[in-house]
Amino acid sequence: MLQDNPSADLSVEEIAQRFGVSFATVRRDLARLRERQGVARTYGGVALLQPVEVPTRERRTTFRRAKEAIGRHAATMVSAGDLVVLDAGSTTSCLAEELRDGDGITVVTNGIGVVNALMAADGVDLVVLGGSLRGINETITGGVAEDMLRQVHATTAFLGTDALDPEAGLACRTLEQSRLKTVMMQRAARIVVLADSSKLDGGAFPFWSP
Repeated sequence: MLQDNPSADLSVEEIAQRFGVSFATVRRDLARLRERQGVARTYGGVALLQPVEVPTRERRTTFRRAKEAIGRHAATMVSAGDLVVLDAGSTTSCLAEELRDGDGITVVTNGIGVVNALMAADGVDLVVLGGSLRGINETITGGVAEDMLRQVHATTAFLGTDALDPEAGLACRTLEQSRLKTVMMQRAARIVVLADSSKLDGGAFPFWSP
């Protein structure tokens, strides 16, 4: 029930009626789920817990080989003269590292990791979107960034994500991130999502970019 509507709270009464069990059974099962850290108890009910956010500086070391391989493959999709959008994220930063020797390409980004990787690249014209910085995931978002992107016609947008769902789209931690990803997709002729296998499990994220 919660998976169908992750942002909702469910009461003990609703769960008991749905599955035809007693209140005592529901409370016992909820206690077990809480022990597994899958749900949080609310007043008289339950809600899904959003996965704990890991800082980008730590995520760079997880699934590192997979992210580097994804970055190398994605770099083969970039040609001289291209204007590409690189989303913030640990995997998109791996792509940025592969583009350091690029010749005559323009990279538009909202990611601090991408900026750090490309700021000294002579063959790359680096455009950094303005806006509000969210330190934990090194992401710049907001209306200024969205307005700047609307002036861009990108060859390809390379997007990161917290989770990937074939129906819901790309998971985001904040509404601002979701809005910016949506604009990125609107302003690119081709969209490429960079995600390792750990992102395919979905999750109870509050915002999605379809």
